[in-house]
This record gives sequence, structure tokens and C-alpha cells, in this order.
Amino acid sequence: MAAPPPPPPRRTATPSTPAEPEKATWKTKMKAKGAVWGKTAMDKGIILSDNIGGKVNNIAEKRFGTEHFWPVTGDFGREMDKCARILRAFTGGSGGHAMWKMARACR
Repeated sequence: MAAPPPPPPRRTATPSTPAEPEKATWKTKMKAKGAVWGKTAMDKGIILSDNIGGKVNNIAEKRFGTEHFWPVTGDFGREMDKCARILRAFTGGSGGHAMWKMARACR
């Protein structure tokens, strides 16, 4: 029998970061700013949406007699009740019963 072939040579570990620190490029600066600005913009957008949403829902309810349609922060229970009513309407009242209980439990 022939001798098995020798194993492949082992690689030496190379550092994943270069020895010299990378200079801050325009791309890395913009990526860092975008991460900060993105979070700030999202927070401001939620505040603005809540402010406008409350007013729009009040106008829709008072003038047109409709149910609120613009979800705002903190109305999870009302949204779950609305979902349960919609499910009961489409399932004939029996299929949404479990959802209705779950909506009441979340309050």
C-alpha cells in the first residue's frame, strides 16, 4: 500500500484588523452620522405621528362618526378590540371568540 498524502500546510492566523488604524473616510463618517440621525428621525416621527393621529382620529369621530383609523402609541387595547370585532364579523361570531378573550386579557 502507498503511504497517504501529507496533510495540507497549516495557515497562520492573521489579524483581522490592519496594523495601522484606518483613517476615517467620508463613507465611515456618514455611516456613523446616519445611524444617529436615523434613530433621532424615527423618534421625532413617532412623536409627530402620535400628535397628528390623535387629532385626526378626534376629527373623524366627531365630524364623520367613524371609528379611529390612525393608530397611535398606547392604543393597543383598542386596536385588539377592533381586530376581535372584525374577526367576529367575518367568522359569524364563533371564530373570533378566542381573539376577543385574548384582546380583553391584554388590557
